[in-house]
Amino acid sequence: PLFKTNFVCPFTCMGEDACPCSQQSCSGDYSTIEIKAAGATCLKYVMQQCNAVPADPGCVKFLRLKPEVKTVSKSTGAVFNTDTPIRNGRQMKLTIPANALSTDTDIAVNPLDLDDVKPLDTAKFAEFKSDLISLTPHGQTFASAVTVEIPFDTTTLPIGQTMTVIRAPDANSDWDSVNADSFTVTQISDTLSVAYLTTTIFSVYAVSYAGFAPPP
Repeated sequence: PLFKTNFVCPFTCMGEDACPCSQQSCSGDYSTIEIKAAGATCLKYVMQQCNAVPADPGCVKFLRLKPEVKTVSKSTGAVFNTDTPIRNGRQMKLTIPANALSTDTDIAVNPLDLDDVKPLDTAKFAEFKSDLISLTPHGQTFASAVTVEIPFDTTTLPIGQTMTVIRAPDANSDWDSVNADSFTVTQISDTLSVAYLTTTIFSVYAVSYAGFAPPP
């Protein structure tokens, strides 16, 4: 079977051929198809369904968050910055260089809500300062680094705090810092900065700053 025995398809599909709930790429140990767990190829079928039938109740969250999905050519690479999240007027951007992939691959930039991911351990990280960006397929690796530009808000950043990029392998995993030498931060204005991350693996990414551990 593609799903759990109690699986409920969230979509109202007119036929099986293009219905996400009939696709092997959407299969898994799930009781329904959720944006936080869907891979890039599954999201391609979901967005085809939702763009064709935008009134479908199962499409509400997918259309609100608008994951950007493309089949990326190995030989040309791709840039994602059409439907990606915007923070203080600056758009999140993913750049995949030519020949970074071993074959043509479905890739998705998938924004998530706070309730889609594990809460931060506030002894390590105080709060999210950017959108939550899920790059799928999770665990996808690259022969050369991709660049992820993550805009973040600096209006309420405590004095003396340094921003860091954090990652989780998937939406159900704990957050940890990426290596400090894998990103740089550029201030754009008094309220906006951008983290430029280079990575060779896809995960869920965000920007945060150090938390406050309670005294012993």
